[in-house]
Amino acid sequence: MRFGLEDLLLIVKGDITDKKMLAKRHIDTIVNAANATLMGSNQGVDGAIHRKIPDFNQKILSELGEKDGKESRKLRCPSGKAVVTSGYDLCKYIIHVVGAKYDGAGELWLDCSSSRIYALESCYFEIVDQIRRKPEIRNVAIPVISSGDYGFPFKTAVEVAIAGICNAIIDWKNREPESFELSALETIYLFIYHNAPAKQEEYFQCAWKVMQGYLPVLRRGRRVVFQKSMKAHMRYLKEIKEYDENRGYFFCAKTVRILLMVIRLAFLPGMFLKDLFGKRDWVRRRQFVEIFTMCKMALPLLVLLLGAWNWQPWLTPWVIGYNLCGTVTYLMVLIIMPDIQRPSANLIRSIIMLFINYMEVSLDMAVLYIWYYKGQISVWEAAAFGLLGNQAQTGTLAAGSADYIFMFADSGIKFFFLTVVFGYFSSHMRQRRFKS
Repeated sequence: MRFGLEDLLLIVKGDITDKKMLAKRHIDTIVNAANATLMGSNQGVDGAIHRKIPDFNQKILSELGEKDGKESRKLRCPSGKAVVTSGYDLCKYIIHVVGAKYDGAGELWLDCSSSRIYALESCYFEIVDQIRRKPEIRNVAIPVISSGDYGFPFKTAVEVAIAGICNAIIDWKNREPESFELSALETIYLFIYHNAPAKQEEYFQCAWKVMQGYLPVLRRGRRVVFQKSMKAHMRYLKEIKEYDENRGYFFCAKTVRILLMVIRLAFLPGMFLKDLFGKRDWVRRRQFVEIFTMCKMALPLLVLLLGAWNWQPWLTPWVIGYNLCGTVTYLMVLIIMPDIQRPSANLIRSIIMLFINYMEVSLDMAVLYIWYYKGQISVWEAAAFGLLGNQAQTGTLAAGSADYIFMFADSGIKFFFLTVVFGYFSSHMRQRRFKS
C-alpha cells in the first residue's frame, strides 16, 4: 500500500543544488524554477543549477534538438508549463518549470490576478505529470516556485505549492490508480531555502503551519482548497481590471464585468458560509454548495405552502428578492465570465445544479407574485406563473405596470437559463459513435 500524502510530501530546509544533501536523501530529480528561455539567470534556483552544471545551456539546446547551439531569447517553456532534461552530474533528471510573476504589488486590497495564481498552480500539476511519465523517478526535490525574483509573497506561494503538489497527486491516484501504484515514487521534498538562516527558519515555520492546516483534508485523501472565496473573488476582479482589454473587452464589456463582480459582493454571506462549513476540503465545499442551493429552493416552496393559509409576513419579499438576485447574478457570471472562472466539478453536476437553480428562481417569482396580489390569486396560480409563465386573472380590466414588470422579469430569467444551458451544451457536445 502507498503511504499517505502526509508521508509522501516532506518539507525540508536546505539548498536544492547541494549534492551531498541530494545523495543523502537519494534524490534523483530536482525541479528548476526556470525562465521562459531555459537559458538560466544569475539568481535563485535557476542560477544555482546553471552554476553547478558546466555548459548547461549548450546541453539543454542539444537535448531540445536545436542543432545550431545558439543561445537566444526564444520561448522554450511558457509560464505554467514544464520541460524535462537530464541532470548530468547533479542528478538524473531536471524538470524545468516557469512560474508566474506576481502582479499584485501596490494594490493589496486586490491581491494578484486569478490567471497568475492558476499559472503558478499549473506548475505543480506539470511537475507531477512529468513524474507520471517517468515511472522510474523515486525522489523529487521541488523549490517554492515564484517566491523569489517573480515576487510572490512566500505564504501565498507556499500555499499554492503544497496544495498544487497534493492535488496533482490525488488526481493522478484517482484517475490512473494502476499507474500510480506501479510508479517508483517514494518522496517529494519541498525545499525551503534562504541565504539568511533566520529568514529560512521563518519560511520553514510558515510552510509547516500551512501543511498542518491541510493535513486533516489530505488524510481523507481529498483535494485541498488554498484560497478562500472572498480572496478568489477579489483575484477575479483584479484579472478583469488588468487584463480584459488584452482579451478584447473594452469599455462597455469591461465595465459590465467589473460592476457584476462588485454587485456579487452583496452576497458575501453565502461565500462566508461556504468557507465556514467547507473549510479547506474541496469535496465538502462542493457538497455545501449543493445543500445550500437545495435550501434556497426549499425556502420559497415553504413560503408558498404557508401562503395557502394566508401567512404573509412583511419580510418575505425582501428575503425572497435577495435570494432571487443572488441566483440571477450568479447566472450572469456564468454567462459573461466563463473565460476567467474555473468550470464546475463536471458537466452532469452543472446541469443538475442549473435545474435546481431554475426551480428556485421560478418559485421565488411565484412567491413575489402571490405576495403582490394578496388575496386575488391562489397558490396554484402563483406557482403556474413562476414555473410556466401563465399570468393569473387578477380581476383588473387591463394589465397594469406590475403585470408587465412580472412578465418581463420572468421572461428575462428564463432567457438567462436558456443562454447558460445552451452555452454548456455547445461547449461540451462531441460527435459520438454509435453501434449499427
